[in-house]
Amino acid sequence: MKREINRVKRPGVLLITAAVSVAVGISSFTLAARAAASSDPLQLIASVRSAKPGAISATALITLQGIVRNAGDGGGGEQVLTEARALPTPVGAHASYVIPSRTGDMCFFAEGVGEWCGPPLTLTEPVQFGVEDNDGPGGTGPLAFGLAADGVESITFSEDDTLHIVPVHQNVFEFVGAPSASVNSFTNVYATFADGHQVRVTAP
Repeated sequence: MKREINRVKRPGVLLITAAVSVAVGISSFTLAARAAASSDPLQLIASVRSAKPGAISATALITLQGIVRNAGDGGGGEQVLTEARALPTPVGAHASYVIPSRTGDMCFFAEGVGEWCGPPLTLTEPVQFGVEDNDGPGGTGPLAFGLAADGVESITFSEDDTLHIVPVHQNVFEFVGAPSASVNSFTNVYATFADGHQVRVTAP
């Protein structure tokens, strides 16, 4: 499912979402039951459920207030900033946050990188995978990053012809690619759950 994206001073960003490719295992059904029992958009993100709401840096707050004003109704404009929760794992050394919205959606924001808003993560779409390349091929390698639902242990993808397996730490993952790579170098993306089953991540 395609999600609304708000870039923050980063022109080269590719976002990819996930779709189911294989059968779901028993432990995933347990997660599904827990998610279905709650309308909380943060239900499948354990690393923020106990975090203090509204604990957000002044810099991030100013940026997000601007996004809310510019977005208007719907999407990023419905974010409840007083309910923002900081993720314990940064993205590219930048603080990152998960923010619920009045529409039932959620937003994922990394300071200095960007933000996306859309439906909460689910077992059928358990990952938001993005690639940021601020200076293009030949400069600093692109940053592949994203948010994964509970139960996702790793993200597997090809960077040009090289296979990478990136672990998920507290619902967040990141990987710095080769300087020669671009946002289009990342293909064949899969999320792997703790029970071994995989979900293919496809371009929206």
